[in-house]
Amino acid sequence: MTTSIANASLCCAAFFGDLDAIRSYLDDGADVNGALTNNAGEALTPLMWASAGGQIEAMYLLLALGASPTFTDPQTGVTALHCAAMSNQPEAVAVLKAYVADHHALAQHNRGTT
Repeated sequence: MTTSIANASLCCAAFFGDLDAIRSYLDDGADVNGALTNNAGEALTPLMWASAGGQIEAMYLLLALGASPTFTDPQTGVTALHCAAMSNQPEAVAVLKAYVADHHALAQHNRGTT
C-alpha cells in the first residue's frame, strides 16, 4: 500500500473510530500526522478527522502514538480543536484542551473565523 493511500485510509478510519484499522494502517506505513485534504481545501490529519467525528478513543490512540494536537493547516490555520468545535463535539474539545492544543489559534477559511 502506498503511503498516500495508507494516509487517506488512516484518516477515514480515524473519522469512523475504527481502532483496529488505525493500528493496521500505521503498521503499513501511514503517517500519524499525514494530512488528507477535504472538499473545503483544508489539510486535515487523522487526529483532526477523529476530532470532527467525535471519536474519543481514536483520538486517545492517535495522541498516544504521536499525533500532534497542535498541527495547523498551513493554508487555513485550522487545528484539531477547530475541527472538534466546528463539528459540535464538546468531548473532543475537552480532550484536545487537555493536550494543550492552542485554543487561541484563529482559522481563516471560507466558512468564517473560528
